[in-house]
Amino acid sequence: MDKNKKLFVRPPQDPRFEHLRILKWNVRKKPTPEHGKYSIRFTLIMDDNTVLNRQKGGFPSKSSAMEYRDALIVKLYNQEYMPYRFTFKEFYDYWLYYYLIDVRKLAYNTFCGYRTVVNRLCDYFGSDTYIDSVTTVNLNHFIATCENQSSRRATYSVLHTSFLYAKEKRIILSNPATLALEISKRKFKNMHLKTKKNAFTLQELTTLLLKAKEGDYTFYLFLLLAAVARVSETRALCFRNIDFTKQELVIDCQLGRGYDNKGYENNTLYNQKRKLKTLNSSRVIPLPDFVMDELYLAKARYNWAKKNDAQFDRSLDFVLFKEHGQPIGRPYYNFKKLMKKCNINPSEHVWHDLRHTYATILSENNMNMKVVSKILGHYSDVFTDKEYVIRKAEQTVYNVKEPMELFISSFETNLADRTIPVYNVSSITDYFLDL
Repeated sequence: MDKNKKLFVRPPQDPRFEHLRILKWNVRKKPTPEHGKYSIRFTLIMDDNTVLNRQKGGFPSKSSAMEYRDALIVKLYNQEYMPYRFTFKEFYDYWLYYYLIDVRKLAYNTFCGYRTVVNRLCDYFGSDTYIDSVTTVNLNHFIATCENQSSRRATYSVLHTSFLYAKEKRIILSNPATLALEISKRKFKNMHLKTKKNAFTLQELTTLLLKAKEGDYTFYLFLLLAAVARVSETRALCFRNIDFTKQELVIDCQLGRGYDNKGYENNTLYNQKRKLKTLNSSRVIPLPDFVMDELYLAKARYNWAKKNDAQFDRSLDFVLFKEHGQPIGRPYYNFKKLMKKCNINPSEHVWHDLRHTYATILSENNMNMKVVSKILGHYSDVFTDKEYVIRKAEQTVYNVKEPMELFISSFETNLADRTIPVYNVSSITDYFLDL
């Protein structure tokens, strides 16, 4: 089946998770004799008025039974008693498919990453294992099975948020993930782990752009825009987002799929307009002259297709479109093919490196990092500098001095607010044409 036809289906919701609060309780004053031993009987009334009659037996003497009774009452008073026990599958079916989606409003792509970790957890510990039986040592061993840094980070996130939630809801009495994560992070803190973050040299970037323009104009334009916008944002760009007078681009949505299976019937599951990743993702990006030139050509191409294609969907105005005006898909496969044509090793780069390249080139030329962070849609210039600027301790790999001098000198900064640049980069166009 086409992956575009994969429906999102939630498991049945366990009603117990919605009513974990104990309203009232009653513990019998004396132990109950049972087959030569003793038991403690008690009643719990939950916040939905469900009555739970419970019994803990097997005590060899009255005194041992009374010790349990006293400890039970202390837990009930302190709201530390667990009214239910949940298996890994029961807990994560609710936490992943209901709490994260309905309460935390988790994006679909993030959900998929979390689901991968949850599946690994259930496979490792067993779906029927009670989650309150897992120890710090158990979790530490599980973390050690992560194959790389990316997998480990995703595992950290899932363990931290899920066990914190379980502790808050009294699904577990103590949180074994806290110490397990601390131990793992200390272990890997000083290790020089290979990271996927990388950046293209200016010569590589230029070669990619020129080669793309020779073969596929739409893909070439995608490359131009993807340095500042995320893939899902770039796919969603419409001509209504472009102010051709001010030379500005408005980022206000992204394309992807949600949990409602909208687009299933017409095979457009992944073409649905969705909210942006973060509040900072909503932004206005000033555009260089040479990018504006390409957008004028794209607009002419769009108008021609709209006029001559009888099946063209005239309700759409995507900048990057395929047949009948539909938005193009994610370009990862084509990007790998392009890198091979340019003699660039595809295993050393990913699409996201275009954004790292953009941040790095501007940083190498002392561009205000607040400006770079704002354009990339980040919450902090410190985050942009730390996570997006690639620094090589041994050598400088970015041969950017000559073109970037032209690039930086073409900035005219608004004195009232120096974090917002106005682009006038026509002077750099000649440099690229001469390469």
